[in-house]
Amino acid sequence: MKSSKLIFLTLLFLLPCLAYSQTNNLQSKEDQENKLRESSISFLRETVGEIGNMRSIENRISFTSELAALLWPHDQKSAAAMFGTAVTDFKQLLVQYDGLMNALDSPDDDDLRGYGGFMGMGEPSERMIIGRKFRTAMAVRQQMALNIAEHEPELAFNFYYDSANSVSNTQLKAEMTERDLNFENKLLSEIAETNVAKATELGKRSLEKGPNWQTVDLLKKIYKKDAEKGIEFAAEVFSKLKSGGKDAMFFDSVSTGLIDFALETKTLAAADTKKKALFTDSELREIAELIAQKAFGLAEEYESYNAERYAKSIEKILPARAAQIRAKYKANETNDAVGSTNSTYRGAVNTVGYAMSANTATINPGREAARKEQEKLEGELAESVKKASQKDLPKDERDKIVARAREILMKTPGREKKLMGISMLAAQVRQAGDQELATELMRDAASLVNSNPKNYQDFIFTWMLVAGYAEADPDKAFPLLEASIVRANDLINSFVRVGEFMDVQGEMIVDGEVQVGAFGGEMIRGLTREIGIAESTLKSLVRTEFEKTKAIANRVERTEVRVLARVLILRSALAKKHDSPEMIDVLK
Repeated sequence: MKSSKLIFLTLLFLLPCLAYSQTNNLQSKEDQENKLRESSISFLRETVGEIGNMRSIENRISFTSELAALLWPHDQKSAAAMFGTAVTDFKQLLVQYDGLMNALDSPDDDDLRGYGGFMGMGEPSERMIIGRKFRTAMAVRQQMALNIAEHEPELAFNFYYDSANSVSNTQLKAEMTERDLNFENKLLSEIAETNVAKATELGKRSLEKGPNWQTVDLLKKIYKKDAEKGIEFAAEVFSKLKSGGKDAMFFDSVSTGLIDFALETKTLAAADTKKKALFTDSELREIAELIAQKAFGLAEEYESYNAERYAKSIEKILPARAAQIRAKYKANETNDAVGSTNSTYRGAVNTVGYAMSANTATINPGREAARKEQEKLEGELAESVKKASQKDLPKDERDKIVARAREILMKTPGREKKLMGISMLAAQVRQAGDQELATELMRDAASLVNSNPKNYQDFIFTWMLVAGYAEADPDKAFPLLEASIVRANDLINSFVRVGEFMDVQGEMIVDGEVQVGAFGGEMIRGLTREIGIAESTLKSLVRTEFEKTKAIANRVERTEVRVLARVLILRSALAKKHDSPEMIDVLK
């Protein structure tokens, strides 16, 4: 079982347990937000103290960074100090691993080969153990950089590079370089979301090592945010391509991607005078000529496919050069004949496949009719849910609408969709003021759930029911929640024990503590959005029953999971809001 999967499932079990009763609050919205902010910051400071009880330094560093990012808009001085502590601790950790690895002898075959894979009987070497710890630290480093980038982009970029300078070991340095290649543009892309000028400046600095296969994606992001900055960054990319030469690493993907995107912007500029193209015509011809030169330098007996790709990318700019490239690689008639035969065969297969796909309705009219009927029902259901929440709707009319929605939901395939749909319909009805009907609907939802859960699916459905009651009939949510928390603690503890038994390499659990920190930042950002029905519940919960929500999180027994639960709550209370999914989107 992969470590990230275990962490995700653990939190999937936990999150719905945080969703329960809400009460009406007569305070003004502004007063509520102020009180929530004060309570949340106080809770955050308590959580910082609890982080000190964690055994894993990776967990401590990662969660300190996460909380610092949440605190920054409210207390920049304290948040900066927390970031500073995390950065210092992290650099010391890297120096420790670097020193341990340098102290070892040269790797032997056993070090490089491994020792039996999953649940293998062999014992890992010291080099393998340090390498595993280093990889965990690299995951923490990436999350720290993203957290810092939310508020201080240049500081995040500097941290990312300065920490790399703490490593001297050749093996670790190579692994870090490989990881950086895949992550650096992601970091820059995150920075571009809030500060495109800074992303452009830092992006140009990153090009000192040469463009890579993600460079064009970053260019697209910058251009979309600010065309002028996009043009500025594109000029730097072009300069690096020219100075690096056609044999530079990633030349193929960058040059052809640059041409394709430049032509897109040229089309946009032709249709809208307010738009600006990425390059002038002369610059496009210069890039195309670089690609042509690359194509003519290929070994013709092996590279005819790539030559065609190059020709296709430049044919709109230098059609004569594209024709010359194609002419050169037609020299090997035998290969061409075979290629043509294969191409004809593939074309025939594709044509047949297309025909079969296009005639699905004729071959299987029942399936096509069922699909169209389901789409029609989903549209009707969305409209019914929307109408059910209207407070001025006469009761008899609402009853009819709800009855039809229930009928559609009962025809919806999958118990999960039924349960989610009925719960959300009940919430809409309660919002309209019809508590009696909402309670009746939740009885339908409860009938879909095993009252004595035995397996993973049973537990998930139970907690989905808790989330539904939280919105539609809060008084019934709390008893279910209490039982769920007890079961969750037992389940998580058992889950971790089994995971520890299977985790021979110690990648997931160290000194009896789950390495949550290595996955925390990225997962925390997306977790509430992934579990759609719980997101809106959790967000409204912290604004109406914050103290009870804290109490629920504090009932979680394991320190690392309890801290993660607290951070989920704090992110819902303090972070930027995300739109909740519509009901029909969840059902789809």
